[in-house]
Amino acid sequence: MKNFAIKYLTAFLLISGGLLSCKEFETPVPTVSNFTIWELTTDDNGSVVRGNPVTTVSVGEAVEVEVVGNADIATLWPGDFTYRPWESDSILDSRLYEHYGQLGAQGMRMNPTQDGFVLQYFWPETGTYDIVLVLTSHGIDGPTFEQREFDFTVDVVE
Repeated sequence: MKNFAIKYLTAFLLISGGLLSCKEFETPVPTVSNFTIWELTTDDNGSVVRGNPVTTVSVGEAVEVEVVGNADIATLWPGDFTYRPWESDSILDSRLYEHYGQLGAQGMRMNPTQDGFVLQYFWPETGTYDIVLVLTSHGIDGPTFEQREFDFTVDVVE
């Protein structure tokens, strides 16, 4: 009787695992729940820490760009001269030398956190910049992916 139960339990587990492995999983659509630019300050120990959120950035001053949302990869195109698209609707064109000769050059990959992504950056010139955030989620059962673009604006002043 004991061997009989073990055989049926084993068969049940194998069939259940087989059915679950055949289930198709949809690729999740990337979303953004919050986009914030933070000032960076120095604490009493001399460490760089996040300060207050800002809507205007000083030229040449490092800030931290934070994206709260779900995706596997976040890429930031900060809109300045190094990542501005070439007279087209495609954000996959870049003037940055490190992208020379690449087909479909990428923006700046953001660092993953528990809730999203962060990247420290500074804008080298004053102006209003159109930021493009590209979020990508990958499928589980194949090479499928979902990619979405989100647009933001930042004012950089003296």
